[in-house]
Amino acid sequence: MSIKKKIITSKLNIAVFVFFITIGITKLFYQDRKIYINITPSIKPGIYMMRKYEKKLPLKKGTFVIFSVPSKATKNREYYQDFIKEIVGIYGDDIEIIDNKIYINDEFKGDIFEKDSYGNNIRTLKEGKQEIREDEYFVMGSNPKSYDSRYWGAIKQQDILYFGTFYIPFTWEK
Repeated sequence: MSIKKKIITSKLNIAVFVFFITIGITKLFYQDRKIYINITPSIKPGIYMMRKYEKKLPLKKGTFVIFSVPSKATKNREYYQDFIKEIVGIYGDDIEIIDNKIYINDEFKGDIFEKDSYGNNIRTLKEGKQEIREDEYFVMGSNPKSYDSRYWGAIKQQDILYFGTFYIPFTWEK
């Protein structure tokens, strides 16, 4: 084995050891925490440290949330686990759909597709302004083809199970 491979293997072993020690300590001292490992392309792949959401404090943009699958999202398929997405819109934000494109506070956030990756029609939000109520959040994935609030609208605060802002990415972008 070359020296370069030995160094990489050594660093990888240390990273795995530190990862498991961190998980163990977190679970031991913070029982209300959830460690969520995401490998789907919907949001950035990585390890997300989440806390149980007590439905009292308002959440901010940039917060990741795990929530029950909205009933409007199950029209085309069945889901067997909760969703994880990032909050991109909160009460008071201007959300507008123009020509299958979504804008939040006049900033382009992504396209809206009429068909999923299997060629099935997808329910989408109607053109025009969308209202976010005080107890709702507009969520999106980081992948342009993520199935999110662009298709079924804002999620209810009561459906949020966990929240967090800290994650360890599986890949590092330059």
